[in-house]
Amino acid sequence: MKIQVWHSKNFDFRSELYTPLKQNFSDIEWIFPHETEEIVVKSEDSLKDVDIFLAEVRTAGTGLGIEIGFAHMYKKRIICMYKAWSQVSSSLKYVSEEFIEYSDESDMIEKLKNIIR
Repeated sequence: MKIQVWHSKNFDFRSELYTPLKQNFSDIEWIFPHETEEIVVKSEDSLKDVDIFLAEVRTAGTGLGIEIGFAHMYKKRIICMYKAWSQVSSSLKYVSEEFIEYSDESDMIEKLKNIIR
């Protein structure tokens, strides 16, 4: 399975998102847009081959919205997830029916395991 992840840059995404996903789902091929500063992910190309588009939507952003739009255009399965205290955009319901609200890292991993397996 191949999953592309997208998010805003307004939190420590490498330690809060990338590391737990890699550690708990080693059998999944992950595409992270900002794993290093040198890697540039062009989602309009990489999305063609993914099974799931995972959007961390705790913080709204123009770039994140554009990427979700690309995933929707390519008819990809879109899963939106966010921390429990977040105010998420109501517009997301038009592109996804799958939402994960989580309280902490272990809750996020457990809920993801249930929805993608």
